[in-house]
This record gives sequence, C-alpha cells and structure tokens, in this order.
Amino acid sequence: MESDGHRYIPMAQEKGAVCAVCEHEIEGGLPHAVVHWPGLANADNDLLFKLGRALRDFEGFPKGANVNFYDMLGQDHVLEKTYERGVEDFTLACGTGTMSFLLAERGYEVIGVDFSPEMLAVAAEKSLEGDGEAPIFLCQSMEELDLYGTVDACVCLLDSVNHVTEPDRLQQALRRVWLFLEAGGLFVFDVHTPEHLQSLDGGLFLDETDDAYCVWRTEYDPEEAICTYGMDVFQREGEAWYRSTEVHEERAYSIETLTEALRQAGFLDIHTYGDRRLDAPQAGEARVFFTARKPEEGLEHMR
Repeated sequence: MESDGHRYIPMAQEKGAVCAVCEHEIEGGLPHAVVHWPGLANADNDLLFKLGRALRDFEGFPKGANVNFYDMLGQDHVLEKTYERGVEDFTLACGTGTMSFLLAERGYEVIGVDFSPEMLAVAAEKSLEGDGEAPIFLCQSMEELDLYGTVDACVCLLDSVNHVTEPDRLQQALRRVWLFLEAGGLFVFDVHTPEHLQSLDGGLFLDETDDAYCVWRTEYDPEEAICTYGMDVFQREGEAWYRSTEVHEERAYSIETLTEALRQAGFLDIHTYGDRRLDAPQAGEARVFFTARKPEEGLEHMR
C-alpha cells in the first residue's frame, strides 16, 4: 500500500498487534517498523524490548530499522514508544552535549540523556563537525533512564553522579544503566571526592565576561555529606543587567560506597583511577574516575 510517498508493507499479526514497515520512497530513509500495541501504557517493557530488537534486526532491513510501538489514546492523542536503531552508545547527564559531540565526531553513534530541557535546548543548537552521525538527545532523569535498545558503553562525566544526592535514587540509576548496557558493556564516570567537597566549604568564586558576572558560594554539611552551591548570575541585556539565582547540591560519595553500589547493581570488573590518570587515585585527589563492566553472562535477577 502506498500513501503520501511512503510504502507500507504488512508484516505480522500476533495477539492483536499488527506490524507494518514504513519506507519513504522519495528520500530512501531508514525503514520504520510500526506496531499497533493496545494497552501500550501498561505494556511489559521487557517484551517490547525483545520484540523491538527482533524487528530491528529483521533480515529484510539490511541497515536495520527503527521500531515504533503506538496506541491510540483518543481521537487526537497517540502514545508512542520507540526502539531506535543506532543506539550503540550514549552519554548520561550529557548537559549541553559537548562530550556527546566529541564522541560522535570520533565515529560513535551517541545518545545524550539529561534531565534539564534548558541544557538539551543548547545541545540541540550545536552542529556536528566532520563526517559522524549527530547525537540524539533525550530528556530523562538518571534513575528513570528508558532506552528501547541496549548500548555498548555509558559515559557520565563532570561529577554528574554527585548531583544524585539520595543514595536510593543513585542505586536505581545504576540499575538502569546496567539494564541498558550490552553484556560486556562498559560504564565510565567520575565523581568529586569527599575531601574535595569538604575543602569547598565557605568558598567564594567569581567569574566574569563582558556580558556576564557570576558569584559562586559553597557550603558543606558534614552530617548530610552535602555540598551546596549558591550562584548569583548577572547578565547584560542592552544597557540593563538582570540577576538570576541558582542552587545546586552534590553529595559526597566515598570510593567504597560507590564500589558497593556498583556491585549491588550487578557490575563487575570495577576499577578506580586518579584525576585523568591511568593509575590508582592518591590521597587528596579532587576527582576520581570509575570503570565498571556488565558481565558477559547477564545477571538476570538484577533486572
């Protein structure tokens, strides 16, 4: 069947779910396997994942396909969940996408995930230099990470893990990363050390350009292990200056705490490194890097 320059090919029908392939004849774009799935809002995510993976790798798609599950919620409302081809790497808490673009320019297929729409809006305005494929950006929190496909690696940098200030939420975030990694997949992240966050207590930092001025104050609560950053930002617009205020918090996690949390999430082969060095962290380090790997044989009970 053809309509609006697209070709629709019925493929399969099982348990009331009809699947078709949509290929754009004019642009020769990537095929989409479109699946009507009644009750999608309450569907079993594991089942969707397995079906999405099977359809993405269907022999009729030499370059793979995106798989779109949908359900009509009303005359003008559609719920869609997509298993996306090309989800072979992603960055968690990607911010404005700088690292995502650097990875993409080196040939990786990248998905950047961040909870801030404002950060992602900045990322979306950037352009890729070189021949790589531009990153895809998703607005999600770490503990609610939801990809309909597995990836080879997850990279989470610039102390983003410290910003998850509740240990239970961090544990859930680690489990979500584990879930969406391929067997043998690698998780790389860094944290500010407790010593560094403690040293910031009572600090005052200034930063200025011709059109912006930032005052940054820090306080550390040893009982809660929380470092609070209060920032006053003054920005010039024409002849006037406008003030805005932001408050951010980071939790101090010890190497031992994070190592145990990674083990509880199902990771093995856990290593720590000094600040941008490939040797063990030393006393007084400001930043520590972690690598952890999902076992080749997945620990199914951790899902």
